[in-house]
Amino acid sequence: MNRIFILLMILALYQSDLEMEKDVFFPGEDVVLKADFKPNASYLKTPIGILPLKFEEANGSYIARYPLKKDVVLGKYYIVADSIKKEFFVDMYSVNVKRRGNVLYGEIKFYATQPKKIEYVLIPENISGYVDVYNKTFKINVTDKTEKILIKIYNRSWELNVKTIKKEKIKIRKVYFPGEAIS
Repeated sequence: MNRIFILLMILALYQSDLEMEKDVFFPGEDVVLKADFKPNASYLKTPIGILPLKFEEANGSYIARYPLKKDVVLGKYYIVADSIKKEFFVDMYSVNVKRRGNVLYGEIKFYATQPKKIEYVLIPENISGYVDVYNKTFKINVTDKTEKILIKIYNRSWELNVKTIKKEKIKIRKVYFPGEAIS
């Protein structure tokens, strides 16, 4: 029993691996793949076809690069190197923000995959943090001193002037109470 466990541990140490620096890329970036072995067969499966990948030796590893042109097709991609398969997305994001009091309500538009979190920095307070994204939306509390906000999603960022973000007014025309019919 102990010999089998040790053998499995040794095999796990020598298992080949394929690494990517992230799993979401944007048009204009390079997808860089790093392998600890030289693949015999490797290719990139795009939303519209299959392209061969060539790994070259560099500092004891094997590297393949795939440049994403500005007009690249957005969607899910797969890298296959021998028996290893990895997926990544090529996507574009846009952010729309409205303000209600000291709260910014944002909506993220994307093509392939919704980010789980966004990072922000309030300027000039230099308050930073992360907020979750649910159903394409997020909210960030700001202060009266906040002039700008830097919103980051992966390596994309937007700097917005908080003072000029359109304030949304809530109009209350009639107040209804529990049990009352709304007309």
